[in-house]
Amino acid sequence: MKGLSLFSVLCFSCCALAGNAIEPIVDIYKADVAQVSGKIVRYFQTFDSPCVNIQILKPGGQGAASDSIAFCGIASKSFNTDFTDVSLDKATFSDTELLLTFKLMSLVGVNETTELCKFRVDGEHLAEPECTAQ
Repeated sequence: MKGLSLFSVLCFSCCALAGNAIEPIVDIYKADVAQVSGKIVRYFQTFDSPCVNIQILKPGGQGAASDSIAFCGIASKSFNTDFTDVSLDKATFSDTELLLTFKLMSLVGVNETTELCKFRVDGEHLAEPECTAQ
């Protein structure tokens, strides 16, 4: 019975529901959830994209989101095309915001930069992120 419980946890720990979609998102490699400004907020990344998805979960919604952001770039530069490497280095929740720290490798030169992005909950929605170089 213990083996079956562990198997169930492993099977379902790699999935999330996107918005109101019935199909789960699979291949999640980084994720967490916490309460921010009275709302349940989660973030996740999948193996096939450098984007970070941030969601406010519906209360009692079985993982469905009431609002979400696919965060795919900083300062008008796309994670998909304008950097050689994008790494979510650290994620921290506070009572009022989700803080994401990114390590970014430019296409030009060998300089790695660090950006700290703050995501706040504004009523029932996620506010636009505020990013600053570190």
